[in-house]
Amino acid sequence: FVCCQGSPTGSCVVLSGGEGKSERAFVTCAGASGLLAAEHLEGLRAAIRRGPRRVHVHFGGFYSYGPLRRQLPAVLSELRRIAETSGVGRLTTSVDPNATEVAQVDGLRDCLVELDLIKGNLSEVQMLSGDEEDGKSQGIDMLRALARDGHCAVVATCGAKGARYCSTRGGAGVGEMVEGHVEACPVDVVDCTGAGDASCAGLLASWVLCDGALPEAVQLACVAGAANCTSLGGCSVAVTATAVHDVLQAYSRPIPASLVYLMG
Repeated sequence: FVCCQGSPTGSCVVLSGGEGKSERAFVTCAGASGLLAAEHLEGLRAAIRRGPRRVHVHFGGFYSYGPLRRQLPAVLSELRRIAETSGVGRLTTSVDPNATEVAQVDGLRDCLVELDLIKGNLSEVQMLSGDEEDGKSQGIDMLRALARDGHCAVVATCGAKGARYCSTRGGAGVGEMVEGHVEACPVDVVDCTGAGDASCAGLLASWVLCDGALPEAVQLACVAGAANCTSLGGCSVAVTATAVHDVLQAYSRPIPASLVYLMG
């Protein structure tokens, strides 16, 4: 937890509505997030030093970062060194840009080789790749290019079309490309605010628990995002493991082993 004296907590007002129930406008105040720098992360460094055998660090809301945006490649490299010297069995890292315009992903490409996982929506992947073209073929091509450049896993959520993923890690051969698409559950959408955050939570919970099993993690991400869309407001109703389980059962989808674990 970081406190910047004299600065407000970062906040975002979301105006949601429209005929398709997916039209939104954002009014954002970066607040203390706009001051966030490497010097504020000593608590994170200490946590890794005393951490368990497996540690995962997620950087959400990249768009709002202040100096940390430019410092992040060096910070990621430093965290790996700390993990290695502290006896941590494995440290993995991920980022979600939460961006709505190109300037908000500025600097993120410099982090690619230090990251294990990048999660964004298709628009963010387009901005990150510098390709404003739309369409299915361009989408998977962009994921492949980012995965190759960063030697990492890339997941792009596509709303009602589910999610695409691509990774150069795993598989039988070193550097082998693993890719795929997961269909969304066709729930009755009330409000899609917060669906990206919910899908990110589902993705990371499964991906970390299953030691990088990307297809299962993306499946859980899609269902968590869909479950979030069934109520009004981004966080008025918590997306629990039980809620995700109920959606999977309703649409006769297989239950991932990671979800069974999360349900205890």
